[in-house]
Amino acid sequence: YQSVMSIVVGLNLSGNQRLKQTIAYVGEEAMKVLDQLQELVSPSNGFKNYRASLKAAKPPVCPYLGVDLSDLTAMDSGNPDYINNRINVEKMLLIYSVIKKIRGFQDHGYDFTVEEPLRQSLSQIIPFSEEELYALSLEREPRRGAGSRTPV
Repeated sequence: YQSVMSIVVGLNLSGNQRLKQTIAYVGEEAMKVLDQLQELVSPSNGFKNYRASLKAAKPPVCPYLGVDLSDLTAMDSGNPDYINNRINVEKMLLIYSVIKKIRGFQDHGYDFTVEEPLRQSLSQIIPFSEEELYALSLEREPRRGAGSRTPV
């Protein structure tokens, strides 16, 4: 799930979204898959689709921790630490349930062989900033019209 979220977020960066001519070359089947992945990790209804899919998934699974971190933040800030000078045990149990779920995913590893040439190639990739990606998109598909402005 972490990888799916990363891919969907990356493809939705403004530098990629503006590449209409390039996107036109992507096959219909690939676009359907992308739509399904976007629906899976959509934040609508509190990440309802993601949560349901994660709950049904069989280990090993690599969850998207952003949702759990948001849940933990909401649980912490939305509930008092103490009620009537006593520790709010319900709050602690809520937080514990999320941490237990995350720890449960760590109990199952992936059983695959590392392909060294691929690992080496991937480790040498230099990431671009969003600004650099936008500039590259402008090289690929320049703006049309003289009245266009450069993004701030």
